[in-house]
Amino acid sequence: MLQDAGLALDDIAGILEAAGRQRMEAIGRRRTQKALDEQNRHIAKWPVPTFLVRCSAAYDHPATDCKIMGRPD
Repeated sequence: MLQDAGLALDDIAGILEAAGRQRMEAIGRRRTQKALDEQNRHIAKWPVPTFLVRCSAAYDHPATDCKIMGRPD
């Protein structure tokens, strides 16, 4: 279940061995920050006009239906 949620095996091991809730939350925060950093690096590669066009084109429908924002460059 934790792998399906996107956690790496070392994060899962840390959660299973965690001494308490605070340790589990720290792992979750670290994983969330890592995912955000990866997304920011991806977005930073786009030229600003491309990013803005993709954002505005995605506005009229749910992100799950988006054929533009989900398209790899």
